[in-house]
Amino acid sequence: MTRSWIAVVALVVGCDSDRASPRTLGERGASTGEATPLFTEGQGARNVRTVAYDTIWSFGGTGDTLLSTPSRLAAAPEGGVYVLDLGSDQVFRIVAGRLAWSWGGPGQGPEELANPRALAVDVNTNGPVVVDSGNRRIVWLSSDGTLVRQRPFTGDVLSTEDMVALSDGGGYVASTIGMSGMSLLHVSPDGESHTPVTPEWSGFRNMEFIQLEVTLFAGRGALWGLGFVTGNGFFVVDGDSTRSHPYVEHTDFPEVAVQEVGGRMRIGFADRPRRSAYDADALADTLFVLASSESDGPRVLDLYSLESGLYMESRSLPATVSSFALAGDTVFVVDRGGLLPNIRALVPPR
Repeated sequence: MTRSWIAVVALVVGCDSDRASPRTLGERGASTGEATPLFTEGQGARNVRTVAYDTIWSFGGTGDTLLSTPSRLAAAPEGGVYVLDLGSDQVFRIVAGRLAWSWGGPGQGPEELANPRALAVDVNTNGPVVVDSGNRRIVWLSSDGTLVRQRPFTGDVLSTEDMVALSDGGGYVASTIGMSGMSLLHVSPDGESHTPVTPEWSGFRNMEFIQLEVTLFAGRGALWGLGFVTGNGFFVVDGDSTRSHPYVEHTDFPEVAVQEVGGRMRIGFADRPRRSAYDADALADTLFVLASSESDGPRVLDLYSLESGLYMESRSLPATVSSFALAGDTVFVVDRGGLLPNIRALVPPR
């Protein structure tokens, strides 16, 4: 018998568990399980290069139980890494394996967070920018962990799942979920305006939002892009130019299932989906995508050229890595291999 992996909307958008799907089921492919393929095949076989990374520092685990559910990482330009912890509603800065500062805590006050899910870095101040989904606002912090400003995140936004800062200072791109479904928004540098920027592709219009989960990345200048988490490719957007490319290994968009529970419709995946991309980041002209070399198998960093979209190679990572961020040769990772999660800074052997 096929197991049904029902992803209740509450787990996706952080809303009441009885809330119906953000999209009208009768007018979406979700009602029939249909999906629009971006590509029908991948770029070929992976070429995995085993890299025996050295851990130069780690933070967390049983030695320090501060971390609860670290979900997002962003390299701090002035050193170390910013960590967004969904479980404790806090932001941390870790430098050389030590806690530099922490900010936040659960609540609705001016220095509290509720369901923060997106983290970026302001290119002017080098401080972290957090989307406080539960309080429907954007929070700017300084690099030393003090509150700079806050601004309401208005419009049809129930949850912001990811956000990146454009390197040219032109603002941010955010992946959001609202009552009308999944949207990509350009957010002005001050957070005042939010403009849709979804690349032209029919799947964004006729697929259910849980099939369209993405991870965002930003390259040089105004270049940005998205990789589908359970889909079969990625987009690169540079000004008026939009390109799409397949992943090295093809993965079909997962089929969704619809259930009626207590008179309300709930949607989820018919089977446990394979993740094509756990996370993504860009460095210079290269895109790095955290993926699995096989279903639920060892993690790898797949490298692609941002200019051509062509696959280059894959580099091995521990199988328990769930998120990462890059700073030169250093790879910051969230490692869930132990009893408690930890943050590690990895470098290739010299």
